[in-house]
Amino acid sequence: MSRLSLKDLSRAGHVTRWHTVRTVRQQTLAEHLYLVTVVAQALLAEISAEIPSNSDRWKLASWTLRHDSPELVLGDIPTPMKHLIKQHSEGDVLDIIEAEICSDFKRSKDRVDHTYLEHVAKLADLADAIAFLAVEGTNDHAKVIEEKTHTLFAKRVEHAAEEYPEYQWSKAHGVLNELLNGEDAQISYE
Repeated sequence: MSRLSLKDLSRAGHVTRWHTVRTVRQQTLAEHLYLVTVVAQALLAEISAEIPSNSDRWKLASWTLRHDSPELVLGDIPTPMKHLIKQHSEGDVLDIIEAEICSDFKRSKDRVDHTYLEHVAKLADLADAIAFLAVEGTNDHAKVIEEKTHTLFAKRVEHAAEEYPEYQWSKAHGVLNELLNGEDAQISYE
């Protein structure tokens, strides 16, 4: 297992995403990792009946800040390609490759895998995709991807509620709505 260097990680500011979807501007990996982390923390606070533990907040942030770091080496692998790789290989080849690229990635992933935090992180990832495409998507293809992502978000909320009913997963829809339609402090000051 290798480790991405600080220099590698600094490239997140110019490595881009969404190269198979037409958008007004490109989203950088650094922007995505930051936004997923912010949204994940908001989701965690919202779905929890009690104040989340510092340990859970740290595990979640550690994972969301790294969850796509293999893209620094591999680039953004489009979802259809990920599905084809899984369909035509034994085991999860992508997990093996990503772990080989970045040991920090694997350690952070292992801390949230098979916990409710895995759902929180995925919901935040989907929410960022929805928000980015809602603002930056430029054509019918982008709108279709945005709609499909909305569907995936709703299905993930249902799945999380079945698996971890002690959390208030339906509140994830409110967090997504706030991300898409919430007040804009900058406009309020103008």
